[in-house]
Amino acid sequence: MNFRSRTHRTVGREIPNLLSLAECIRIFDLWCGLMRLRGQSHKQVCMVKRFLICILFGLGLFLLSCENRRKAGEYDLESARKEADALYKANDCSNCIELLNHILEIDSIDGESYFKRGFCHYSKGYLDESISDYLTAARLGYRESECYYNLGLIQMVIPNDSLGIVYLTKALELNPHSNEIREALESLRKGVNSDTANIYKM
Repeated sequence: MNFRSRTHRTVGREIPNLLSLAECIRIFDLWCGLMRLRGQSHKQVCMVKRFLICILFGLGLFLLSCENRRKAGEYDLESARKEADALYKANDCSNCIELLNHILEIDSIDGESYFKRGFCHYSKGYLDESISDYLTAARLGYRESECYYNLGLIQMVIPNDSLGIVYLTKALELNPHSNEIREALESLRKGVNSDTANIYKM
């Protein structure tokens, strides 16, 4: 039996649209016109206009700074994912876990990172953490069949036959043509447990 691990990008990001500078200027001119209609003096309108121009300029600089930080963050995150993937393939689980922790602090709905960290936690003997990661990856819709298969194998190691059967049954429902899952389920129903399980890593 093999513990399953594959690469699959999960979720994209959308950035909300902001008012363009031209739209802000049009709104600003409209507002100044309304002030004049309400009887405000030319001096008062000019003072307010200068004040609002400063605010708009400051807002523009702030938005530009945010955009630059966002782009830098995306670049750093992608670099971190590539480095984590290299560590994962090299079975350097300790460093991979540390890097995946950083990635998940930034992107908490990255199913692939939870899946990989689940394998690394299992390899280090942290079964509770591994179970938590695989359950999260499954809830995020990432390789659900493999997640439940791996969870079933971990329960064989614990051992917890009843929960292992639940997970393997779920895995088989999601992937009914897998002989590997079927054989693991039959073994568990016969009461065959193991001190170790080769969870899927591809």
